[in-house]
Amino acid sequence: EGGESGEVTSVGNVNGTEGKGPDLYGPTWITMTLVFLLAVTSNMSLYFHHTGSVVDEGGIAAEEEWDYDINQLLHATWILYSFSFGLPMVLYVIFRLMGIMSFSLVDLICLYGYSLVAYIPSTFICVVPVSWLQWLSLCISTVSSGMLVLRNVTGPILESAGGG
Repeated sequence: EGGESGEVTSVGNVNGTEGKGPDLYGPTWITMTLVFLLAVTSNMSLYFHHTGSVVDEGGIAAEEEWDYDINQLLHATWILYSFSFGLPMVLYVIFRLMGIMSFSLVDLICLYGYSLVAYIPSTFICVVPVSWLQWLSLCISTVSSGMLVLRNVTGPILESAGGG
């Protein structure tokens, strides 16, 4: 018969020893998915905003060929992987210098990687050429992502600051 010791185990213990520990598959694939979606949807947005015809000096409409911008993919990759892996590394060092030992580097990378999920719907919404809707979508995603990080980081920081 199980449970004779009377111990109650925590199901939602993030830093506990039960269950499988954090891995880097989620943050890696979420970040790569977001990179891909940003590259595709930003080029779609550029395509939709493309006029298709330009009036030359003689007043004759000339077709202007649309071309994709591969730099969108390169910029998105650099920015998002810096956020997903670089920022947690910096915070890990800062936490160690402050004496906060609640988080491993992998915990922080997972937290920041998973916080990017909020931006996936925004990539599709930002294709719509309505500026206020794009900004609203990005603001909601940013607040949602920030709340996920704050919710998981502030408790252990306050416990460490309070001495226990």
